[in-house]
Amino acid sequence: MCNKRVWGFSIRLIAALVVVFAAHVGQVGADTPIVRIDSPSHDSTHVIGTAINFSGVVRDAKGAAVNDAVMVWNSQMDGEIGTGRAITSSALSVGNHRITCMASDASGKTLGSTTIRIKVDYAKADGDVDLTGVGGAEVEKGAEYFISPF
Repeated sequence: MCNKRVWGFSIRLIAALVVVFAAHVGQVGADTPIVRIDSPSHDSTHVIGTAINFSGVVRDAKGAAVNDAVMVWNSQMDGEIGTGRAITSSALSVGNHRITCMASDASGKTLGSTTIRIKVDYAKADGDVDLTGVGGAEVEKGAEYFISPF
């Protein structure tokens, strides 16, 4: 049989460890910089071959911009898009992309990252169609057309 003293000590020890762990987690999160993607917006759709502007910011725990942060932009489909706070790319392939912006300091230590989702397609929802390279077709918006598979 266990002694009541042992049980009491064990419970106090566990409670003390929980308090110490909670305090440690709170301190780690309090100094962690925040990485934010300003553009493009999450779940936006872009026409293939058009310029997509990417911009973001890194802020410290007090809200001040971390000006010396290095920001690297990646697509899970196409790999690295570029480096910098603001970049432009028209080279993303058709599909659904997870765009990740990873920030690090001058020594290479990771400060944080964030991810959005965008779609690159042949047409936007409003009906604009990019037929570049489709048999030399020239079609006016709203006009009917037929593309033969033969």
